[in-house]
Amino acid sequence: MPQVLHIDPKTGKLIHAVEMPALNMTSVTFAGPNLDILYATSSQKDLNKEQLAAQPLAGAVFQIKNTGTRGHSAGINYRGSV
Repeated sequence: MPQVLHIDPKTGKLIHAVEMPALNMTSVTFAGPNLDILYATSSQKDLNKEQLAAQPLAGAVFQIKNTGTRGHSAGINYRGSV
């Protein structure tokens, strides 16, 4: 199964790896009041029936807590219209 990796940006060394229960992981982002919860998204796209049966959580969003790190605010105040 795939993993979400925490890699030291200065040294390139692996700090931590979290195994994920879905083959097609698509993205990660930090969220929460302290930006200390990591969310990882996955997809069911291109999985056949056997793969879907083996990965019932494919297509889910996963919440990963206690990573020991946190994200940074984008620092952008959007002033346009939606």
